[in-house]
Amino acid sequence: MSSAAQFLRKFPRVFDQMARVARVIGRQTPIYRAISKASVLEGSFTFLQIGANDGISHDPFREFMIRRNACGVTSEPAPEFFTVMCRNYSAYPHVSPENCAVGYPAGRLPFYAYTTAF
Repeated sequence: MSSAAQFLRKFPRVFDQMARVARVIGRQTPIYRAISKASVLEGSFTFLQIGANDGISHDPFREFMIRRNACGVTSEPAPEFFTVMCRNYSAYPHVSPENCAVGYPAGRLPFYAYTTAF
Protein backbone atom coordinates (compact mmCIF):
# COMPACT_ATOMS: atom_id res chain seq x y z
CA MET A 1 0.00 0.00 0.00
CA SER A 2 1.36 3.41 -0.91
CA SER A 3 2.24 5.98 1.74
CA ALA A 4 -0.65 8.16 0.50
CA ALA A 5 -3.08 5.27 0.99
CA GLN A 6 -1.65 4.60 4.45
CA PHE A 7 -2.20 8.25 5.35
CA LEU A 8 -5.75 8.25 3.96
CA ARG A 9 -6.66 5.17 6.05
CA LYS A 10 -6.77 7.55 9.01
CA PHE A 11 -9.61 9.44 7.30
CA PRO A 12 -12.13 6.83 6.13
CA ARG A 13 -14.52 9.20 4.34
CA VAL A 14 -11.70 10.79 2.35
CA PHE A 15 -10.29 7.31 1.65
CA ASP A 16 -13.69 6.25 0.28
CA GLN A 17 -13.86 9.25 -2.06
CA MET A 18 -10.34 8.65 -3.34
CA ALA A 19 -11.09 4.95 -3.87
CA ARG A 20 -14.05 5.92 -6.06
CA VAL A 21 -11.85 8.26 -8.09
CA ALA A 22 -9.27 5.50 -8.51
CA ARG A 23 -11.97 3.13 -9.79
CA VAL A 24 -13.21 5.69 -12.32
CA ILE A 25 -9.74 6.24 -13.77
CA GLY A 26 -9.32 2.50 -14.19
CA ARG A 27 -7.55 1.22 -11.08
CA GLN A 28 -9.53 -1.96 -10.57
CA THR A 29 -8.34 -5.27 -9.19
CA PRO A 30 -9.65 -8.54 -10.64
CA ILE A 31 -11.68 -9.19 -7.49
CA TYR A 32 -13.21 -5.69 -7.67
CA ARG A 33 -14.23 -6.31 -11.28
CA ALA A 34 -15.77 -9.67 -10.34
CA ILE A 35 -17.77 -8.18 -7.46
CA SER A 36 -18.84 -5.25 -9.60
CA LYS A 37 -20.04 -7.57 -12.35
CA ALA A 38 -21.88 -9.79 -9.87
CA SER A 39 -23.55 -6.88 -8.07
CA VAL A 40 -26.11 -6.01 -10.69
CA LEU A 41 -28.88 -5.87 -8.10
CA GLU A 42 -30.47 -2.49 -7.54
CA GLY A 43 -30.96 -1.15 -4.03
CA SER A 44 -29.50 -2.35 -0.78
CA PHE A 45 -28.49 -5.84 0.30
CA THR A 46 -27.56 -7.70 3.48
CA PHE A 47 -24.06 -9.04 4.11
CA LEU A 48 -21.83 -10.87 6.57
CA GLN A 49 -18.10 -10.19 6.23
CA ILE A 50 -15.88 -12.54 8.19
CA GLY A 51 -12.34 -11.34 8.84
CA ALA A 52 -12.90 -7.67 8.03
CA ASN A 53 -9.48 -6.56 9.32
CA ASP A 54 -9.56 -2.75 9.81
CA GLY A 55 -12.44 -2.25 7.37
CA ILE A 56 -10.29 -0.48 4.78
CA SER A 57 -7.02 -2.27 4.00
CA HIS A 58 -7.29 -4.53 0.97
CA ASP A 59 -11.07 -4.67 1.31
CA PRO A 60 -12.79 -4.95 -2.08
CA PHE A 61 -16.23 -5.12 -0.43
CA ARG A 62 -16.17 -1.83 1.50
CA GLU A 63 -17.04 0.32 -1.47
CA PHE A 64 -20.11 -1.79 -2.25
CA MET A 65 -21.19 -1.91 1.40
CA ILE A 66 -21.14 1.85 1.95
CA ARG A 67 -22.14 3.01 -1.52
CA ARG A 68 -25.21 0.83 -1.71
CA ASN A 69 -26.22 1.46 1.91
CA ALA A 70 -26.03 -2.26 2.62
CA CYS A 71 -26.96 -3.58 6.06
CA GLY A 72 -24.83 -6.18 7.68
CA VAL A 73 -22.22 -7.41 10.09
CA THR A 74 -18.43 -7.28 9.91
CA SER A 75 -16.50 -9.71 12.07
CA GLU A 76 -12.91 -9.30 13.24
CA PRO A 77 -11.42 -11.32 16.13
CA ALA A 78 -8.13 -9.40 16.59
CA PRO A 79 -8.80 -6.64 19.16
CA GLU A 80 -6.38 -4.11 17.66
CA PHE A 81 -7.91 -4.43 14.18
CA PHE A 82 -11.43 -4.47 15.61
CA THR A 83 -10.89 -1.12 17.36
CA VAL A 84 -9.72 0.49 14.12
CA MET A 85 -12.55 -1.15 12.17
CA CYS A 86 -15.13 0.32 14.55
CA ARG A 87 -13.68 3.77 13.95
CA ASN A 88 -13.61 3.24 10.18
CA TYR A 89 -17.29 2.25 10.07
CA SER A 90 -18.50 4.75 12.69
CA ALA A 91 -20.10 6.97 10.01
CA TYR A 92 -22.11 4.02 8.68
CA PRO A 93 -24.72 2.93 11.26
CA HIS A 94 -26.00 0.18 8.95
CA VAL A 95 -22.68 -1.69 9.39
CA SER A 96 -22.45 -3.55 12.72
CA PRO A 97 -18.89 -4.51 13.73
CA GLU A 98 -18.50 -7.59 15.95
CA ASN A 99 -15.35 -8.59 17.83
CA CYS A 100 -15.60 -12.34 17.29
CA ALA A 101 -14.23 -15.26 15.34
CA VAL A 102 -16.36 -17.61 13.33
CA GLY A 103 -15.70 -21.32 13.48
CA TYR A 104 -17.04 -24.75 14.19
CA PRO A 105 -17.79 -26.13 16.69
CA ALA A 106 -19.08 -23.26 18.77
CA GLY A 107 -17.07 -22.45 21.86
CA ARG A 108 -13.83 -20.87 22.96
CA LEU A 109 -10.50 -21.65 21.39
CA PRO A 110 -7.04 -20.09 21.65
CA PHE A 111 -6.53 -17.34 19.09
CA TYR A 112 -3.12 -16.50 17.70
CA ALA A 113 -2.51 -13.63 15.33
CA TYR A 114 0.43 -11.91 13.76
CA THR A 115 -0.22 -8.18 13.78
CA THR A 116 1.69 -5.06 12.93
CA ALA A 117 1.45 -1.75 14.72
CA PHE A 118 -0.72 0.95 13.19
